[in-house]
Amino acid sequence: MLFLITFLQFRKEPRSLMIGVFAFLSIISFVGWGLLASDLDTSFFSGSGVQEFFLVLLIIMVVLAMFLPFWLIFSLIYYGIKLIKKEGFSFRNLLSLALGICLLLMPIWIADYRRIFQDHAGYMVVLNILLIIFNYLVVVVSSYTFAGFLNSIHFGYKNLDFVVVLGSGLNMDQVTPLLASRIRKGIKIYQKNPGSKLIMSGGQGKDELIPEAEAMRNYALQLGVCEDDIIVEPNSKNTKENIEFSKTFMYPDARFAIVTNYYHLFRALLIARELGISCIGYGAKTKFYFSLNAYIRELIGYLYLKRKLHLKIMLAMSILAILFQIFTKWVLPT
Repeated sequence: MLFLITFLQFRKEPRSLMIGVFAFLSIISFVGWGLLASDLDTSFFSGSGVQEFFLVLLIIMVVLAMFLPFWLIFSLIYYGIKLIKKEGFSFRNLLSLALGICLLLMPIWIADYRRIFQDHAGYMVVLNILLIIFNYLVVVVSSYTFAGFLNSIHFGYKNLDFVVVLGSGLNMDQVTPLLASRIRKGIKIYQKNPGSKLIMSGGQGKDELIPEAEAMRNYALQLGVCEDDIIVEPNSKNTKENIEFSKTFMYPDARFAIVTNYYHLFRALLIARELGISCIGYGAKTKFYFSLNAYIRELIGYLYLKRKLHLKIMLAMSILAILFQIFTKWVLPT
């Protein structure tokens, strides 16, 4: 049933956090159902090795669940240091390193907090609320990541009419390696859709000599793209404007794709959905040490985009935690 719900939701609107939730629950339920069904004494499963298959899947899932936190902490710290060495010291480059250190020290902080305030009910309630919020954010981030992965998968190309490449900053009047990867990916999608047009979208920043879109067009021309197939959108300042302004160059019901880097793709698709614009997305590869830090910024951007929803949910969960604490302390008999 969960697989069916996931499939129908994916067909209807894949740009949703719930896609990640449904898909994750579907996998868990599939493995659980397989173990339960294969344990039945039926001729269908007899000697077929089905139970062993599902048992191996369960073991793999458990091992991954145990290993993933250690891998995540190591990656955040290791690649955070690597990013600073290669890109320089700045606040925005500290995100992955800072998060890795916080996750590493969190068990120590929690243990010390419990030891110091174990006899103070109010402080323990605060700790429980913080842990509930932390676990909620873990679920949100995991669902966001899973949903983003699913939205980056396309079975064949979609007979696209337009391919919109999102800008990402220039070095004076030249595209950066990051932006070049987006343009090359956009050209690849454009070439797979005969008759389509490339829309280069990006305005001019304070430290840029020309609009990003013009530099993107120049780079695409150097790669052999026909000038008549390139549309320049030189006024947008952010992702929302990239999508809004690019849409004005399209005819009604045009099919189009957004091209950006993988770490930015899902948030761009969510912004398009917020605007009521239907599209798909393709991601360009980026060096992992850079992507990891940039992905944290994207997660922060997503939480800000949906801040009202998530604040309401976290507030409701906090109130329930307080009520539960009151109920167990004052209502239930000791």
